[in-house]
Amino acid sequence: LAILTNNGFATGGTGGGQLVQGNVASATFEGFVLGSLGGSLARGNLSVVNTSSGFDAGGNGTQQMVGNVALGNDFVGFIAALHGEVVLTGNVAIGNGRGLFGGHGETVTITGLAAIANVQGGVHNQGTSTMSISASNLVGNGAKALGGSANCGTANERSPLAASNVFWGAVTGPGGDPADAVCDLGPGTTTVAPFATKAFKITAKVPQI
Repeated sequence: LAILTNNGFATGGTGGGQLVQGNVASATFEGFVLGSLGGSLARGNLSVVNTSSGFDAGGNGTQQMVGNVALGNDFVGFIAALHGEVVLTGNVAIGNGRGLFGGHGETVTITGLAAIANVQGGVHNQGTSTMSISASNLVGNGAKALGGSANCGTANERSPLAASNVFWGAVTGPGGDPADAVCDLGPGTTTVAPFATKAFKITAKVPQI
């Protein structure tokens, strides 16, 4: 348990195979930071009401996030900023500033994300070269506008974003409430076909507080 620290839990160095599992970070700056050059894994952790991001992945290695929960973090639930490859599987982001943010890295692969009621959008791609999201739920996001657009399940600024087999909150796919919208900002383009017509069951087993 990490409370009122700068970074709750972090990986780094040149080694690989580092594992952070079954921990709670709350009221820190960043809850979990993955930066090992040899790659690392955060699994089954809870990051709640931190002042920046819940989970932050960077560096040249492959960083993996599996079955984690980001709840009520001020900036972003999950962030992949300057990085080589980030793989996210079966994670939950609820009530954060944004659910997931991709910065200026190479590849982000998202499978089984539940992004629900995040203030400025479910998934925001600002410049990751290759980003894809599938088998995921984007529901009730974007109460506050991002880049001039509100109700954004996805917000895509520059690179192509593949968001197929996603449930947008309505059987009719992305659009106006009760669905989340596709927000292409600037030259960003998003592919959504085919879309899912019912929600996926996504659960993450994390410590209780």
